[in-house]
Amino acid sequence: MAVINVALSDTFDEWRQKTNDIGSTLGDIATLDPVLGVSDIVSAINTSITSSAIYSPLNIVNGGEITTDDSQFTLTVNSQTQATLDSNGDLTATRDLIATRNVTGVDITATDQLAGDSLGVTNNATVGGTLGVTGLTTLASVTASGDITLGDSSSDTLDLNAKIEGDLLTTADSTYAIGTSSVRWSTAWVDSVNASTSITSSGSLAVTGNAAIDGTLSVDGNTTIGNSSGDSHTVNGSVTHNNWIRPNGDNSLTIGTSSLRYNNIYAVNFTGTATAAQYADLAELYLADKEYSIGTVMRVGGEKEVTQSISGCRAIGVVSESPAYLMNKDLEGGTAIALKGRVPVQVVGPIAKGDQLIPTSDGLAIAGEGATVFAVALEDKSGADIGKVEAVVL
Repeated sequence: MAVINVALSDTFDEWRQKTNDIGSTLGDIATLDPVLGVSDIVSAINTSITSSAIYSPLNIVNGGEITTDDSQFTLTVNSQTQATLDSNGDLTATRDLIATRNVTGVDITATDQLAGDSLGVTNNATVGGTLGVTGLTTLASVTASGDITLGDSSSDTLDLNAKIEGDLLTTADSTYAIGTSSVRWSTAWVDSVNASTSITSSGSLAVTGNAAIDGTLSVDGNTTIGNSSGDSHTVNGSVTHNNWIRPNGDNSLTIGTSSLRYNNIYAVNFTGTATAAQYADLAELYLADKEYSIGTVMRVGGEKEVTQSISGCRAIGVVSESPAYLMNKDLEGGTAIALKGRVPVQVVGPIAKGDQLIPTSDGLAIAGEGATVFAVALEDKSGADIGKVEAVVL
């Protein structure tokens, strides 16, 4: 407190002036804040010393400024507002909001960075920069235009009970996984699946939309893709399987259609009923002494098993163009000989439909009768030259 130092040599006016100076220093009683409840300067000083209250307004001007009134509490540093606490209890940080422990609030807004050990928000959290939380986080709504770091992947858990609106994008292509081989998601419900490498499922894989897989599809359980009444499935590569391909009911499904047919089907055994054949002869592979043209009349003989006919021989058939049924198919280097059915036959001379055909030299046939008849002509041929007629091999 101020002390009145009056020298013995001071005049009365000098002593009065020093007293007035103290009044100027401590303030006038008339200007005291009525909230203090006192009317003299000494009591006001004593009240301020013993009270924990700081009465509005309070300004700190060295390095920063804290101002408060009935509407809000404002922290200003370097002439820039850094944080405000309004009369509703809302705290707004205009830059980083960093807490070494928990951050809890109804609404939290940080225009730059928000970080803490635990973040609990019952309404909205808006962050303009980075959201970094190392511990437990409970959020009703988060909006962040920067990076978001939640917890430690080796020890912390993110319990997300809300819906996600928007795309889930990774920062690097083909780098991160959803789940692991030992900690897997239960079920994934999606409209489209697009995988450039592989899809592996130990349970069931059900896709109601599009599934595009450039790599491997491995499913240990059931696989349901699309709707059988309207969806199509395109496979641009080969399909390899290690078990049966079977229908869900006996005699119920079809491979291909009458207008969309497969080209070739290769198998060891076929068990079923053939309702149609494109070609009309029963043939078998034999080893011939050389290559012969279609329709050549053949007999047993030559350096190997069969050779072309000669006059008066017993013909076994003719060289087939496209057998309807081929026996002994695995014989390497064999020639398909039509033993029965309708085939073109090389003939010489005029032929009338219904003529019996007998073998002659050079693998040809002529019209004739007798024990060597092997076929019946189905069409006419005029002239003495060599040609072909459709015939039935008997």
